[in-house]
Amino acid sequence: MAVDRPLSLEALAALDEAAEGRRPSPARQAVTRVLLPVLTFVVFVVGWEALVYVARYPDYILPRPTVVAARLADTMRTGLLWSHAWATLAETVLGFVIGSGAGVAIGLAISRSAVLERMISPYLVASQAVPKIALAPLVIIWFGFGLASKVVIAALICFFPLLVNTVTGIRSVPRKKIELMRSLSATPAQVFTKVEWPSCLPYVFAGLKVSSVLAVVGAIVGEYIGARAGLGYLINASGAGLDVVMMFVALFAITVLGMAIYFAIILVERRCLRWTAGLTQGPSDLAG
Repeated sequence: MAVDRPLSLEALAALDEAAEGRRPSPARQAVTRVLLPVLTFVVFVVGWEALVYVARYPDYILPRPTVVAARLADTMRTGLLWSHAWATLAETVLGFVIGSGAGVAIGLAISRSAVLERMISPYLVASQAVPKIALAPLVIIWFGFGLASKVVIAALICFFPLLVNTVTGIRSVPRKKIELMRSLSATPAQVFTKVEWPSCLPYVFAGLKVSSVLAVVGAIVGEYIGARAGLGYLINASGAGLDVVMMFVALFAITVLGMAIYFAIILVERRCLRWTAGLTQGPSDLAG
């Protein structure tokens, strides 16, 4: 009867070398990450074009991608799309910055005080139980149809993910690290800047990536309820006129806007967290 024996150090080293040899080269990784999404997009567009051509759908039901692309180019040339995109971008970025900043600040305060957590946590959870689209009409009434109301809605949506991730990040710091710093006579500020905050940053960036997409949703929700400009307003106006092609153009612009902000956060994360490059990626990291 065979008996399992532990692997020797030489065998473990050989396994590590074999694993290193099986890893794809950087060039192959780059081709895989770029080529596969591009091919998927091409297949999707070709299938969409073929479906509309075979089924003979009219443009007011499902326009062809070539028709949408032509309208997209025309609206970009005339500047119509840019004006609405800039309005949505301003609302999104301002709401994202304000909501995320408030979430991090209150999350740090809660992680420091158990009393404060017991005081306000039930109300924070209750505030998230109310759908933001239900609050949007009130926000529009209070802040008007301009920029402020859209920023408030986007900030409300961005707030909670950063709050939860900040508290989780601070509380995930190993207690032994904090005790070691204190044994070296470190001040509370030094413990925070040298141990707690660096350990919390991966959680903060995970929340920022989620909030970056939610900020776009918040801005669009506000524009749907009441606005004078923005991509959500453009969709509403196009829907009223049954201009489905323009609705697809606006949807495409919203998608590009959300992806641009998301990948900008990932670039900042990779610059700030080089020392945790292998730890910050997880199932939710769509960038791979």
